[in-house]
Amino acid sequence: MADTKISALTSGNPAQSTDEIPIARSGANFKITAGSIAALGGDVDGPASSVDNQIALFDSTSGKLIKAATTTGLLKASSGVIAAASAGTDYAAATTGTNAQLLANNGSGGFANVTVGSGLTFSAGTLSASGGSGTVTSVDVSGGTTGLTTSGGPVTGSGTITLAGTLAVANGGTGQTTYTNGQLLIGNTTGNTLTKSTLTAGSGISITNGNGSITIAATGGGGGFSPVTAAMIFG
Repeated sequence: MADTKISALTSGNPAQSTDEIPIARSGANFKITAGSIAALGGDVDGPASSVDNQIALFDSTSGKLIKAATTTGLLKASSGVIAAASAGTDYAAATTGTNAQLLANNGSGGFANVTVGSGLTFSAGTLSASGGSGTVTSVDVSGGTTGLTTSGGPVTGSGTITLAGTLAVANGGTGQTTYTNGQLLIGNTTGNTLTKSTLTAGSGISITNGNGSITIAATGGGGGFSPVTAAMIFG
């Protein structure tokens, strides 16, 4: 193949697979066809210029053309294909607010500012109760089977509920309200209750019931006997 100088390239139809391309290697001349170059694969064509760090995307489906990405904003990808993400659908858009303000889901794919109400403070990431008073709509209580009664309810704004009555034995009470001196509470299997009773003095015993006290003492004098002799025993 004789040396041939290429002075100019003529525009026209794309190269055909049978077109020959001269090359020189190690002082020898060779020729290859455009078809053999295409068969090597991996040829990629793209724009004449790009922006530093710009994303390159495939252009069409040939796998040989690329283009510069022009999508702006937050990106999402599906099976490797990127697109612009939509606020409220693909991500929750940030809202404006004050320093350390709380955010809550607004139910529509975004956030809404949370207002800290009265009696609460939020500082440095900590939510705290700051005290104060409040009101209620309606509160009432019942003594149930305890033997206790209530009064003053229901409380609808502010007020006091008062307990009264006698706490039943089954709930830890005595079931009693009055006592006399010396009375004791004694377990009674009938009804599983407590019965008030006083001690009964036996022979030679005296019991004195006082105000908060019981005195138990022996009564009568000492006994005596006559001397017993051997003659009395043996006759």
